[in-house]
Amino acid sequence: MSSETEPVAWLRAQITARLDVARKATPGPWEFEHDDEVFTVHDGEHGDLVGSTVAFTRHWADVNGEHIALNDPDDVIARCEAELAILDLHYILHRDDTNELYGEFSVTPHPGANRSDFGCVTCHYRGMGGVWGKGYCLTVSILAKGYRHRLGYAEAWPVKPG
Repeated sequence: MSSETEPVAWLRAQITARLDVARKATPGPWEFEHDDEVFTVHDGEHGDLVGSTVAFTRHWADVNGEHIALNDPDDVIARCEAELAILDLHYILHRDDTNELYGEFSVTPHPGANRSDFGCVTCHYRGMGGVWGKGYCLTVSILAKGYRHRLGYAEAWPVKPG
């Protein structure tokens, strides 16, 4: 979406990058097996070895192996697609927006303390194509928190729940 602001574009880029990596990975479902010294993650469909690492302790192998198996590419793809759908539903409309989907919408100044020249078309909709200028909605801000450990989060994401 060409009119997305930097923080929303940053979030979409993080989700899309994760999705692209998952699509290139060995398909799942992955299954976890362990023994006393080594853990392996296998492609559940073909039984192909996905990875093998010598574990420092059995507990390390149990915890990390299960985590890896629960984050197989199919699960990551599904989560990324859901996140992108949520982001699409919570489009942030700006006064000078050029998105054709919202051509008849307008941003109305919010009378409260949280004033902005943009707002979420879902959470800040006031009726008749008007969107309250309340800033980023809580839904999009929470979605971004899932990527808070990625480079650019602190600088690019002004959380303004409205």
